[in-house]
Amino acid sequence: LSDPLNGTTAATPTAPSAIAAADVYGSIVVTWTSTADDETSILLQRNTDGGAYADLVTLPPRTTSYTDSDVTVIGDPLYRYRVRTQNGAGNSAYSTLGTDAAISGVYPAVPDTLTAVPGTGSIVVGWAIK
Repeated sequence: LSDPLNGTTAATPTAPSAIAAADVYGSIVVTWTSTADDETSILLQRNTDGGAYADLVTLPPRTTSYTDSDVTVIGDPLYRYRVRTQNGAGNSAYSTLGTDAAISGVYPAVPDTLTAVPGTGSIVVGWAIK
């Protein structure tokens, strides 16, 4: 975008930095540092097991984390994430390959409030997930 009256051109936003991911109770929490002050949205992408990146979610400006609950342990997949900012002038670069967040072996939350109730010839076991 440009403003010919003032001789200025809007710039694309700067790329986020310090992207990281952590397994938190069966979900993956992805975090990053926002370095742009003129972003209008943030695009988070994910790939699984080295496949192509696909859009995961578009977030509002100034967002610095996202919880990805659509993950599985079946087959012990490797999840990789990258993030970029967007504004009216275009898109920033993605977080660099060296700072892509990757995590594998996402396991479900640890059971809590375990109960065992004796029955006739059996034991009924129950639990809750936090």
